[in-house]
Amino acid sequence: MPNWINRQRVGAMLAAGFAVVVTAHVVTAAFAPSCASQPRSSWLSSYEIGLRLQQRGYEMVRLKMGDDRCVDIVARDKKGQFVDLLVNPFNAEIVRVGGK
Repeated sequence: MPNWINRQRVGAMLAAGFAVVVTAHVVTAAFAPSCASQPRSSWLSSYEIGLRLQQRGYEMVRLKMGDDRCVDIVARDKKGQFVDLLVNPFNAEIVRVGGK
């Protein structure tokens, strides 16, 4: 098999692989929650996050750090149902609500 055919195949495979990586990154970025990009020193305390959630009708049961940007909170809603909240720790905005 001539060398130029192998180079074409390798080039096509690299291009296809690059397209998959770029597409995956764009899709992930489109569905990624928008959480804090500020340093942890500027985040609200867990007490302050709990107070702000309480103002919205949630009672915080448990707080844990999801990744380095979001806070995962188990809370009770107004009906007493457990919900999983993904919260921006900089301003306590609810990014995502999921049932538990």
